[in-house]
Amino acid sequence: MSGTPNESGILTLKCPSCGANLEISSDMEVSYCDYCGTRQIVERGSGTVALKLVSEAIARVQIGTDRTASELAIVRLRDELISVQVEWQELQEEKYLLPEKREFPSMIKLLCAVGMAILSFFLNIPIGGIFFLFCFIYGLCTEFAKPNASQRKASEARIAEMEQQIKAKYNAVKSEIEEHNSLLNTRHG
Repeated sequence: MSGTPNESGILTLKCPSCGANLEISSDMEVSYCDYCGTRQIVERGSGTVALKLVSEAIARVQIGTDRTASELAIVRLRDELISVQVEWQELQEEKYLLPEKREFPSMIKLLCAVGMAILSFFLNIPIGGIFFLFCFIYGLCTEFAKPNASQRKASEARIAEMEQQIKAKYNAVKSEIEEHNSLLNTRHG
């Protein structure tokens, strides 16, 4: 609603909500309807006066606020996305640097047994001693390999779990960015 004030500076306008008469003085910035209680902003410019519902003004401010919040969220989320990508890269490097399994092949175990047999022949060690020595060295070889294999399996399992967590975090951040971009496009597109 808009109009032009009379000589006394009082302007009569209709309430945009209920149609009741509203008297607007020259110093009023906000008007309340005596009948429906609607709050309106009095806008003046170029010799005219107009009433704008406060809810419309609030809606415009809210849209601007939401837009700014989405823009700031996108900046933060892009930084977070870079951080997730760095985390992924570091995990892949850790995966690449896992120590190889140190299992002794059967050939090495066989060579140990043959070496002990030759050594026992020259040193006159009885067969029981050879058997004991072979079992001892074979046990050491086997125990040396086992912890590394189990450590590697544990590391592989930990890395696989972390990969899943990083993928989930990456997808969640990408989804949030898309949501905020969608909000920006629908409000301003």
